[in-house]
Amino acid sequence: PGNPTWRRLLVDTLERAKKFKDLDVAIRDAIAQGDTDPTLLALRAANEKRLAEPLAEQAIKELARGKAQAAVTLARQAVDRAPDALVFRIVLINALMAAGQVKEAEAAAAGAVADNPSEPLPHVLRGYLVQKLGQRDEAIREFDTALASPVLTDLEDLNFRLIAANAALAAGQAADALRLLEPLDAGKNKEIVPLHKQAEALMKAPGAPRP
Repeated sequence: PGNPTWRRLLVDTLERAKKFKDLDVAIRDAIAQGDTDPTLLALRAANEKRLAEPLAEQAIKELARGKAQAAVTLARQAVDRAPDALVFRIVLINALMAAGQVKEAEAAAAGAVADNPSEPLPHVLRGYLVQKLGQRDEAIREFDTALASPVLTDLEDLNFRLIAANAALAAGQAADALRLLEPLDAGKNKEIVPLHKQAEALMKAPGAPRP
């Protein structure tokens, strides 16, 4: 066990054999023995993600079955296994939202934002959640941060603007909703039309029921 050459041979053998659970144990042992080779650390991260994937996949299946709490448990296990993988954090946030655990979902979203500040999706999710918690100004900041991202696809820009515009309408802020919708082409995106109408109606009658 004290021979680093033999430890690395064991790691390589287990990886080739695709014995990922045993590989995890061998990698952890090697690191505990002081092996900090960058390739070993990279292999650990990759292997942790492999082990977390079935947990996240099962969490998604539980969500589809309406078993939100079971999904939360599995998603937490996936995040604990591979905390650097944003996709597992997104699964956890969605599971917490489905379970009605808004504060916990916001905390998970805040963690995802802190660790992935340049990724727009965590900002959108946190914006949605902080507004649910009564923090409209913070929601605006999160939505605007996401929409300012230089890596947005056209579809992401559309979807995120629709989410942010709906949030603005829910807060009674018609002018902000129109600001968010203005860059979008209503001719190509029919879902914009009813939001425009709601915003315009709210501008004319601020006391009207909100969506």
